Amino acid sequence: MEEGLYYDLRGQRERRSVICARVAADTLRMANDGTLWKEPSMVDDLRERLWTALIYLEHGSSEASAAANRIIMESSYKFCHFAPMIALQILVRDMALLAPPAKEQLRGYVTNMLPHFLEDDMDYVGVNDNFPSMASFICLLAGQMFNDEAAFRVGSGRLLQFKELLRRRGVSTEFNSPTYTPIHAYALAEIAAWVQDEAVVALALELEERTWIDLLGHYHPQTLQHAGPYSRAYMRDSAGRIHSNRFMLLSLLGARLPDYGADTEWSYEALTTGQRISSAMRMMADFHCPTRLVETLLHKTYPFTFKASFDCSPSSDYGADAEPDLCVQGAYEYPAAEGLIQTYMTDNYALGTSTREFHNGMQTDAFHLLYRRSVPVRKLNDVGTVFSRYVSNTKKIDLSMNILNDEGRKIALQHENTAVVVYKPKAFLQSGIHRLALQLYVTLGDDGAAPDEIFLGEQPVAGEWGESAAPCSIYVKDGPVYIAIHPLRISNLGRKMGVSITRQGGFLAVSLINYEGPARNFGAEELLAVCNGFAVEIGSGEKDGDFASFRERCALSSVSDSLSSSVHSRYRISRTVKFNRGGLELALEYSPFSEGVRYMSVNGKSMDIPTLELSGFMLQ
Repeated sequence: MEEGLYYDLRGQRERRSVICARVAADTLRMANDGTLWKEPSMVDDLRERLWTALIYLEHGSSEASAAANRIIMESSYKFCHFAPMIALQILVRDMALLAPPAKEQLRGYVTNMLPHFLEDDMDYVGVNDNFPSMASFICLLAGQMFNDEAAFRVGSGRLLQFKELLRRRGVSTEFNSPTYTPIHAYALAEIAAWVQDEAVVALALELEERTWIDLLGHYHPQTLQHAGPYSRAYMRDSAGRIHSNRFMLLSLLGARLPDYGADTEWSYEALTTGQRISSAMRMMADFHCPTRLVETLLHKTYPFTFKASFDCSPSSDYGADAEPDLCVQGAYEYPAAEGLIQTYMTDNYALGTSTREFHNGMQTDAFHLLYRRSVPVRKLNDVGTVFSRYVSNTKKIDLSMNILNDEGRKIALQHENTAVVVYKPKAFLQSGIHRLALQLYVTLGDDGAAPDEIFLGEQPVAGEWGESAAPCSIYVKDGPVYIAIHPLRISNLGRKMGVSITRQGGFLAVSLINYEGPARNFGAEELLAVCNGFAVEIGSGEKDGDFASFRERCALSSVSDSLSSSVHSRYRISRTVKFNRGGLELALEYSPFSEGVRYMSVNGKSMDIPTLELSGFMLQ
């Protein structure tokens, strides 16, 4: 690979060497006496064991290599989506350091698992693209290593599927996920590093570059964070709490990735044993990110806009372990779709939306606001986020959660710093329901500090609790950023309050309430016609003057939200939503039952869906 073409390959290898040496020094004693897998932060599973073995072999000392061989021989081998790739990473790198029995153990495991990764389920089918990315590596490397031409053809064919996807779309189906999109880049980088077929290597490099455009295009340097929207988000992602994938960026960028100077949560010293091993694994590849891409996207000129098209396959709320016959019972499903993601960045904030959802939407942040509370950002709590979930009954949020599933379906429309997010509850919320609400979560600051100012309509909220019987606009000032939230039509299924503000587990929860009362049952068709949602306007002191002026201007904005049907549509229901502000109209009409969209428009013109468009960047 050309050192000048790809960013800091030498530095990446040096950083990898350092972290592998540190992990080995910190964990080898525990690995040797058997206590490593009993550490509270460790998972005694095949993936984590092979991660550890690979790190030790990369370090390469005699003690570390002996421990790696012992881990490989003592592990229990079972099906895992990740482990065959790690096994092949070990085999292709460290043949001289592997004892023959360990080598045969890994070869036998890969051989036994390979038939699964040859199946059509592992193709790019419009859902979890990290699986086919890893499966491509597995088929290519196993095919090359075991002289299996059929497996190699499957792997190279999968990369052509990914290329076809990125020819028609700007990003993958599993777009801009802080957890999963990096796996695409990781697998492609390893293919480029170890496959010997020049055409396959060239294709992998092309696809890796496109993935880095997604990742770095959404990096917001002023918050040191990855901006939304996210196809798949865990609580850490939504709440702006960085995780081990930051070490993949650290591997690439080194000192160009600033740290939170006053916050050691993600310094190496503060990591648990499990986090140290996970973080080192994120640094095991040579990433082939073009230097021009790094230089352009680390120095964004504001306002900066990222727009890209995507598509996805149909889905439902059944889990991956559901019986196939059960999954296809009944006609109701979430439709296949094409959509637009966009992110609008200023130096103070990044507002992101997705017109459609990934998969069944339970992890999709189709609306996400990332912003800085202070200038400059020095610690994690200097960064705020706002995101939404539709929730039932007493479900509460907490920063320690892995995930809070969204129990609603949503579509969104955005123009620059303004967005409309249209919600309905999911149809399975039918039995024993005593509360239905859309909740917007605002992360709290230092020591749980609330935003500087909060208004319900014209009334200031004292402390961290407030409510209004009628839905009304909510205004928030947090540091230099101003937020106006205008409720859409909030169907009243029985409630005392339309809006409430409460504190929940590290967040301020703004609830737009559809139902609150005795437990009752709902029918599926009744739920699908329930309306909820909001329009949001983002501002700042720099642009809008003082907070009172911002509130006064936003109070002039208007929303309309109506349901209609007629004989001509055979009495099927359409929902029409409009947001108006001087000089801007956002409008959409769609079917809440089928989720078919009739139109989305900005100032009366159909919303533009470019394949891929970044401010100041030309795709080569």
